[in-house]
Amino acid sequence: MFRLNIMGKPIFIIGGSHHNTLGVIRAFGELGIAKDIVLFIDNSDHIITTTKYVTNERIHRFSSNCEIAELVIQAASKFDSKPVVICCGDPYIDAIDNSSDIISTVCTIPRASHFGGIVEYLDKNRQRDLAIKCGFKLPRKFEIDNVKFPCILKPENSTKGSKNDIAICKSEAELKEYLKSHASIVSIEEFIEKEIEFQLIGCSLQQQIIIPGYTDIIRQPENTNTGYLKYSPISDGFVSPELLEKVKKLIRGIGYIGLFSVEFLRARDGKDYFLEINMRNDGNAYCVTSAGVNLPYLWYKYADNPDSIITEQTDFSKPIYWLPEDDLRSIKKIGPTKWLKQWISADSHAYANKKDPKPFVYYFLDFFKRHIFH
Repeated sequence: MFRLNIMGKPIFIIGGSHHNTLGVIRAFGELGIAKDIVLFIDNSDHIITTTKYVTNERIHRFSSNCEIAELVIQAASKFDSKPVVICCGDPYIDAIDNSSDIISTVCTIPRASHFGGIVEYLDKNRQRDLAIKCGFKLPRKFEIDNVKFPCILKPENSTKGSKNDIAICKSEAELKEYLKSHASIVSIEEFIEKEIEFQLIGCSLQQQIIIPGYTDIIRQPENTNTGYLKYSPISDGFVSPELLEKVKKLIRGIGYIGLFSVEFLRARDGKDYFLEINMRNDGNAYCVTSAGVNLPYLWYKYADNPDSIITEQTDFSKPIYWLPEDDLRSIKKIGPTKWLKQWISADSHAYANKKDPKPFVYYFLDFFKRHIFH
């Protein structure tokens, strides 16, 4: 059935019921090539199925992540050209990279310098070691018997925990209480008083590493960087050339080819601290598409064409504002009038989109049911 109306290379998008996945779908849909998308999602009720860009006959469902690799291999066998894979979350790139030796024979996938290399660097300790070699500043890491408070706790591997597991502990009692409910291994780090938190969202190709701009998170919800943000061009000088070169050195050190984001804190003393690298499409990445640089399409077009000259736009000049609907929780803090003004004036959103309205309707009705009736 997947041969129907596929004109170019198939686009395999693997993701959850989340705006991360929706942003990638829209990146292709807005270019008029949604007909080449094949979607892999779990069996839950999905906001993604409401988008106009993907029809039911192009959707594969899985009941657990361990099924992903086999589903992808089976689907790829239906095509004459290699599908290009885009992962929209750590569990999905973990599933693909764990079987990269087999999947790479039938698909073009994000990759490191050796099979399974991405999975190795999903381990935060491996990331820290390489980041230090690349010259980044990092928050100090504490052993359990030598903690200085306040401290911040994070899962050591993003596939075995989420941003919801991040916590700030101000005392030994809070630390002990946290550890009672978190059986997975955690990293205990120095808490840095930040001026801002920012991301570099990009695409690593054999031709070049493309980093069009950086996010400045204006209003950050607890335990996530998906909040009201300003996305600005890298050319404005906020990010130093030295920091950019260290990011590229880090990516080359992993041998990584694919979509990525790198997260930083700028402390109140002006120093930048490396937090982590995400080797998959970032949840905030649709802001880059809205600014005029279509990173998913660049990966799709050039991933298996390393000798091609990149002709598409890779930079932009005017900052944009991105306000995801999950920021609705901020209404209590800033008031409905101010929030609504910011939402209306924002250039882009996670779900609201005039060209593809149904996901926003689904989100709004679901939010209403969860918060009004429960």
